[in-house]
Amino acid sequence: MTHLLRIALGFVLCAAAGLGLLSGGGRVPRISLETVARAGALGIAVTSPALVLLGLAGLPVTAVSIAAVALVFASLSLRPGAGDECAPPSAPTGRAERLSALVPAGALLVFAGKIVAVPLWCWDHYVVWGMKSRALWTGGILDLTLLQARPFSMANADYPLGLPMAWRVLTLGAEPVALDFKICHVLLGIGVVLAVRQIVRESGALRIWADAAASFVAVSPLFWDTESLGIAEMPLAWFALTALGLALRLARSEPGLGLAAGAALGFLPWVKKEGTSLAVLLLAAPVLLGSTRGLPARLRRARPAAGIAAAIGIAAVLLEWRFLPRGLTSFFAGDWSARFAARMRHPIAVLAPAGSELLFPAWLGFWFFLAAGFALAFRRRRSEALAVFGVVLGQAALYLPVYFATYLDPAAHIRASLFRLLAALLPIGAVGIALAAGAPSPRGAPEDVSAS
Repeated sequence: MTHLLRIALGFVLCAAAGLGLLSGGGRVPRISLETVARAGALGIAVTSPALVLLGLAGLPVTAVSIAAVALVFASLSLRPGAGDECAPPSAPTGRAERLSALVPAGALLVFAGKIVAVPLWCWDHYVVWGMKSRALWTGGILDLTLLQARPFSMANADYPLGLPMAWRVLTLGAEPVALDFKICHVLLGIGVVLAVRQIVRESGALRIWADAAASFVAVSPLFWDTESLGIAEMPLAWFALTALGLALRLARSEPGLGLAAGAALGFLPWVKKEGTSLAVLLLAAPVLLGSTRGLPARLRRARPAAGIAAAIGIAAVLLEWRFLPRGLTSFFAGDWSARFAARMRHPIAVLAPAGSELLFPAWLGFWFFLAAGFALAFRRRRSEALAVFGVVLGQAALYLPVYFATYLDPAAHIRASLFRLLAALLPIGAVGIALAAGAPSPRGAPEDVSAS
């Protein structure tokens, strides 16, 4: 119970910080479960990098400093002009729609039960992510010298520190144990489901579509493949969804969300290295794939978010370059160009194992629904849905060249990683499917409001 209460308090502090950022447009959002989850993700996204920088400066990372940093961001909601509430989109709700919310809630309950029952076993957790969160803050002091030790030379010591710090933020500076990682994983899963539901609802779709997408995500491989417990895929999905929801609202007609959207986008490179390309896609797709008539206005609204995201993301790159050891396990080690050219002459050797990964029954037909949703969005000219599909397809396409260039056996590399990487993109794809099928017609959709 102590562990649960401590993480709950840590999350409340993060949510308060996030609400400060969400008030950037001069309006405090109306409180709901979805808004609290979004605010919590935003709070983690700003407090974690700030505390890493404090640690590099030699200052202690303790419950007091965590609370102080969170409250600084929370104070943004107290400035003059931030008192009006922003009402969420309203739509008629029937009994069936109200009852549909029980489905994702039930799926999450079963998910939580499973996480309690399974062991924390993933190799990547013990050697990379969990190791950093446990060992790099001793007595509240950040110490990166451990990463220079020989046993960690093959443990991706150059991976970002945002997620290890996020766990320490949620535990209020305490060294997390297995139970803490499990509680945080359930919290992350709840955040993913609520983010999916919120994005679909904000598009103007009926609640039943939002709950259907959320329910599908809650039983997806991201939740049920226990390898994701304690590593970066579930966090990446939550923070990416948070950035996606804010980027879509920003592309519509809410310029005051530039600070919040930029913070969410900028934190993605702090979570994983591929978060950089994901952040670019999440910001660019909603801006560029809307109606041409509203493009100049969308570009103007996106500029502040792009600047903030770039500043935070560049800080992650500079941190890696200056303080973290050089990675010794780069997949582009050796003569990668020769390997790439040789495999491109026989692409089936790479494409066939990748295709087999998409046919696993655990996907529950997701890739078929994704293709059908894309066709439906194209036919109905649902630009927001097409933008979301563009993010999924664009990020997935960036993974494929790695398997053509890797120093490992491509088939073995694909079997070891592709399923997990694509699982983190599944919630974004589920949002796209729901937007394609359930959002209002383009004439009345929120995406067209910005063009008028």
